Amino acid sequence: MKTFRILILSAAALTLTACSEDSLDSQSIFNSSSAPKTETAFDQWLQKNYVEPYNIEFKYRFEYKESDTDYNLAPADYNKAIALAKLTKYLWLEAYDELMGQDFLRTYAPKIMNLIGSVAYDSNGGMVLGTAEGGMKIVLYNVNSINPDKIDIDFLNEWYFITMHHEFAHILHQTKDYPTDFNEISKADYQSSSWVNLEDQEALAMGFVNNYASSEAREDFVQTIAFYITYSDEDWQDLLETAIVDVTDENGDPVYELDAYGSPVYEEDAEGNPIPETDFMGNIVYKTDDDGNTLYTYDEEAGTLTPAPEYKKVQKKDYTGYNKLQQKLAMAKDYLRQSWGIDLDKLHQIVQRRQQEVADGKVDLKSLN
Repeated sequence: MKTFRILILSAAALTLTACSEDSLDSQSIFNSSSAPKTETAFDQWLQKNYVEPYNIEFKYRFEYKESDTDYNLAPADYNKAIALAKLTKYLWLEAYDELMGQDFLRTYAPKIMNLIGSVAYDSNGGMVLGTAEGGMKIVLYNVNSINPDKIDIDFLNEWYFITMHHEFAHILHQTKDYPTDFNEISKADYQSSSWVNLEDQEALAMGFVNNYASSEAREDFVQTIAFYITYSDEDWQDLLETAIVDVTDENGDPVYELDAYGSPVYEEDAEGNPIPETDFMGNIVYKTDDDGNTLYTYDEEAGTLTPAPEYKKVQKKDYTGYNKLQQKLAMAKDYLRQSWGIDLDKLHQIVQRRQQEVADGKVDLKSLN
C-alpha cells in the first residue's frame, strides 16, 4: 500500500512539473455557454430539420446548466443521439404534421429537447423516464440504451414517446382546458403522492392506464392520451381487458354469476355446451356428495349411469376500471376534436403505421441525409 501511494504521488509531481513548463489552453474540455463549439454534420442536420421547420433546439451535448444536479448523469452518445433525433422527427413531429400540418407543432411544441445518456435514479431508487419544464423543455434520459441496429418499439415508447405525447397533451390542455367533467370520473380514487405505492394492475382496476395516472386528474388525462396514441390496437385491448377483474368474497373465494333462478351460470363452448372442470393434469373433475362419493347421472334411453362432471362456472366480473377507461378515452377524443380539430383515432393510426415502418427497418437511423 505504501509503494502504491508513493507511485501516485510521483506521477502527480511529474504532472505538475510538466504543466508548469507548458502553456495552458484557455478552452475548457467541458461544454459551457461561453466555450465555442465545433459545428458537426449533426448540428447542420438539426438546424435544417428541427430549428428551421419547428423552432425546436435539440440539445445532444451535455450541458451542466441544462442538467439536473440531483442526479449522477452521463452525456448522450453521438450516434445514438442521431438515432433518437431521427426517431423523434419521424414518430412524433412528422406524425402530427401528417395530421395537422407543420404550423401546428411549430406553434405549440416545446422549444427545447435535451438528451441525457444515462438513467436518472431518484432518492427512492426509482428511474426517471423524462421530465418537462412548463411546456417549454423536455428532458429524455437513457439515450445510450438505444440500439439503432435492433429497434424495440416498446422500449422507445416507454422511455421517450409516451413522455413526448404526455407533455404535449399538457401543453394543449393548458392552452385550452378540457371539460371539468373528466375530473369527476375518478374523483374519489386519486392517490396524490401515494401513486408510487400502487401497482399498475391495481391502477387498471380503478380505471387508470397506469399507476402514475392515478396521481391527479391532469396526469390521468394526458396519460390516457399518450397511452392510446402509442399502444397498438392489440396492446390497448389487452390493457382494457386487464382492467376487468374477478370478484371475490371477503375470504378471497370466487363469486359466481347466478341466473334468474339463483343457479350458477356455466361457461359454454362454441356449440353452447357447458365446459367441464379439469384438474391440473387435465382430467375431468366429477361431482361428489358430502362424503366424497362420485355422483352419477342416469341415461334413461341407454339405461346407463355416467359420472356427473363439474362444469366451469362463470365468475362474476368487475367492469369498473374498464368502463372508466372507456369513458375517459371518449372524453379525451371529444376534447381534442372540438378544441383542436385533432382526430385522436387518426393520429393513433398514423403513429402505429410509422412505428411499424421503423420496426421493419424502413427508416434510416444512422446517416444524416
